[in-house]
Amino acid sequence: MLRCELDTFVQHTQRQIDPIQRRVLQDETIPHKEKVFSLFEPHTEWISKGKAGVPVALGLRVCVVESAINALEVHGLDKCPDHGIDGFKRYVALAVVARNIQRLGAVLRQQVQEKEQRKCGCYKKKAA
Repeated sequence: MLRCELDTFVQHTQRQIDPIQRRVLQDETIPHKEKVFSLFEPHTEWISKGKAGVPVALGLRVCVVESAINALEVHGLDKCPDHGIDGFKRYVALAVVARNIQRLGAVLRQQVQEKEQRKCGCYKKKAA
């Protein structure tokens, strides 16, 4: 186990040193796909948001419609506590499932309320 962790550390260190040497010593422009934006999460991407005040962010792109993004962020998907790409994918999937269950519950609750209102409305009409 320790040997595996050491190998990973050496690979990660080399991945950091190589672009630095190329950029600083050789005055080379590093292609965007080769840049490393996080020491701990190598899959992290540079995301251009195109918004005033917050031009860029670091993270991963997730294909979710705009209103659902806000709903997911409000319910805890703003920062992923899991590590690694597999943990991130699992966390996003569970957040989407949880949000869908929440929405289904709200729809069912609304249907029950409407059904009860129709019942109450029918009795009032008959009595009048």
